[in-house]
Amino acid sequence: MKFRSIIVGVLGLLMVQNSVSAQEQIDTTIREQRLEFYQIYKPEIEQPRKREVEAHLPNLKPTSPAFHYTVPQQTLSYTYNSVPIRPLALGRVEKKIDFQNYAQIGLGNKAGVLFDVGLASIRDQDYEATVHLKHFSQRYNPNQQVDAKTDFAVGGVYHFEEHDLAAKAYYNRHGLRYFGYPQDNFYFEKNENKQVYSTIGLDVSLKNTSPTLWEINYAPEVQFKHFQDRWSHKERHFNFKAPFSYQPTEEIQVGLNFEGRFASLETPGWSSWNNVFAITPEVKMFFKNMHFKAALSNAYGSGGKVYWLPDLYTQFFVLNDGLKIDLGWKADVLQNSFEELSTINPFIFGLNQVEQSKADQVFVGFESRLGSRLTFGAQLSWRQWSNMPIFMNNYGALSEGRKFDVLYSSKVQALNPEGFIHYQVGPNFGVKGHIAYTKYNVTEGFDRMYHMPSFKVGGSALVKLFEKLTLEGNVDFWNGIYGLDRYGNDQKLRSFLDLQLRGEYEFLDRWSVFLNVNNLLNQPYQRWAQYNSFGINFIGGVRFKF
Repeated sequence: MKFRSIIVGVLGLLMVQNSVSAQEQIDTTIREQRLEFYQIYKPEIEQPRKREVEAHLPNLKPTSPAFHYTVPQQTLSYTYNSVPIRPLALGRVEKKIDFQNYAQIGLGNKAGVLFDVGLASIRDQDYEATVHLKHFSQRYNPNQQVDAKTDFAVGGVYHFEEHDLAAKAYYNRHGLRYFGYPQDNFYFEKNENKQVYSTIGLDVSLKNTSPTLWEINYAPEVQFKHFQDRWSHKERHFNFKAPFSYQPTEEIQVGLNFEGRFASLETPGWSSWNNVFAITPEVKMFFKNMHFKAALSNAYGSGGKVYWLPDLYTQFFVLNDGLKIDLGWKADVLQNSFEELSTINPFIFGLNQVEQSKADQVFVGFESRLGSRLTFGAQLSWRQWSNMPIFMNNYGALSEGRKFDVLYSSKVQALNPEGFIHYQVGPNFGVKGHIAYTKYNVTEGFDRMYHMPSFKVGGSALVKLFEKLTLEGNVDFWNGIYGLDRYGNDQKLRSFLDLQLRGEYEFLDRWSVFLNVNNLLNQPYQRWAQYNSFGINFIGGVRFKF
């Protein structure tokens, strides 16, 4: 089929259904992403197309190698992940599904309702497509605590003779309440506390699968998105990426990337554009004992600001690949869109201003192993942010502080050591642990860093007792979160230990029952000041794989 059939392919994809993500092509369960709040830059150099270069070691951190927000530190960039299924908590442990189609339903305390269906068997020689629909909600009416999340997506890939065309259309809705105030002293009608965020979007990408005339590879992407809340704050997005690469030899690859992020924000009282455009030349080198990347981005932000953003990374393999050493310097411009900031903290109320941030990270790290089962590593980073967003309770005239404002510190620096360890025995037993400490130095605008944990330690375990029973657990300890009280005084939020357990038992072929228990210790901790977690909550149900 010729490339001129692309338009027909796009229409066919959106009518049939489409692929949801990398996981959904094999595992259609859409797992909640942990809503994380500082960027860990874990760079990876793309492997050369003509030969496979393996480091033979796991990633330094069990996270994506891109810029994104993770708690507890401020990030160098954002991802657009779903809010965790458990509001005001730390996310959940999910089980990978081995079948391409599944349906599950569950009920729990706090009026918990779960409905989740995924289809990924829609495929032929020329295309693959998937559909996903999920709803999860919890409510605790005495405190007006409500969290309801609905996601729907259709997507897929169509294979032409020399290209792959992918598309995904999606709709997300997140409903909640502004319940974080002294309810004995203040009263608000339900409609005054309601908040609803909704997103509708379309992503389209194209990449060549065969060598071009000049041996240039390309993979353009475009995204259209409309985001709004219940209070007439609307934001429209148009994003694109256009990377090109050429590999003259097996050891060298050169590239040129074009990227644009354009957002238009409209509020009842004002409107603003929030744009970033960048041109990035780069070179990558692949040698037996070293990988190297050098890129320099010329970025143009709002207000006529011009940025030069280095991306330097070197990776050494020593001791017969038994030790990997990483070092580099990464800079980026953060758009700080309304969608990004409300995904991090859903209790903000619009934006009073639009400010972009510049972030730098200089890092050095290593990872190694003992035998075939134990791997470990550590990383030390120095970070700096200009115009870093900080979330603060707005006590205003009523002094109840249930809504958050987004303020900006003109300069923040931090020193961030972290480490991990992972022990794995086949597919039936595994234990992971991680620890991170962040020493913030807020040099301009504020006395300290607010609503950002300075210490975080956690771990997870998986045990498959026998073929049909699987148990999983996750534990997180956070400390060092500060806010401001209504009098402007610093207040330290209590540290907390969050324990999550999950079990699944397959009682018939393709039929299983599951139980997820979150906040097992029933701690009423606060991720954001004045907003208590739900306490202990669980969801149990049945899953059918087909």
